[in-house]
Amino acid sequence: MSNLVLKDEFSWLKEKEKEWDYEKTNNTFKDNLIKMRYDGVYKFRVVPPFQKDGSDFMVQFGQHWNLFPKADGGAQVVGCPKITYRQECPICSAIDELIRTKRRTYQDFNGMNGIAAQRRYLIRVIFIDYQGQGTITADPNSPKLLVAPVTIAKYIQDKLRDEDYGPDGIIGIKTGQVLRIKRDKNKREYYTADVMGTKYEIPKDLLSVEQWPNPYDFIPKESTQDLYKILSENYNDIDVDIAKIAMSIPTHNAIPQQTKDFDELDKL
Repeated sequence: MSNLVLKDEFSWLKEKEKEWDYEKTNNTFKDNLIKMRYDGVYKFRVVPPFQKDGSDFMVQFGQHWNLFPKADGGAQVVGCPKITYRQECPICSAIDELIRTKRRTYQDFNGMNGIAAQRRYLIRVIFIDYQGQGTITADPNSPKLLVAPVTIAKYIQDKLRDEDYGPDGIIGIKTGQVLRIKRDKNKREYYTADVMGTKYEIPKDLLSVEQWPNPYDFIPKESTQDLYKILSENYNDIDVDIAKIAMSIPTHNAIPQQTKDFDELDKL
């Protein structure tokens, strides 16, 4: 049995901080996820990792949207191995090549209909409450994986380093406090967060890893080789030559406008 890291065993946090600085990046399964798709106020309790090296804490992954239009009007989503696995990603390399040679700008690939990689984090949380117009099927005080945007992940990172909070105040088993996240798609910043100052002790029945979904079951599985294969199947003049890939990939303007809100990028 693997237990949560005790509050005085935060040596893993130093290695995680190095990673963060570097980044400056089925129905049963889906029932384990919380995706903040609705406006309103969400309350969570972030929990510490089970692995002593912190490798299962705030697991990041990346996806490319809108790469290939589908017959139903949607767009195919593929994983980004550069963000998820620190491997080569031919899509990212192609975009970088076009920008480097000034044939395109980053804005051509970013935004709701762009194909630039979207970074997300899977964070183990106890779901406490949601107040808003949407419907959340999760039970109160249940263990979940929060699919978090970069802004929320960065907020948690900052609080872990904050002298007024630190690890004890955010993820300590007995001393961690409730995290409140507000979502409003009408504002420039979709998501804002604050620590409520309310301590929430992790229940004893949630102190073992067996009670929690594994974030690695949910991250995209596409490898570098998979993406080369996908590209070769969807474009005529493509091989492993990155220049050919770069010239073949469309900008977002080449794909019909999607009838999706920006927050749909949160989908797995």
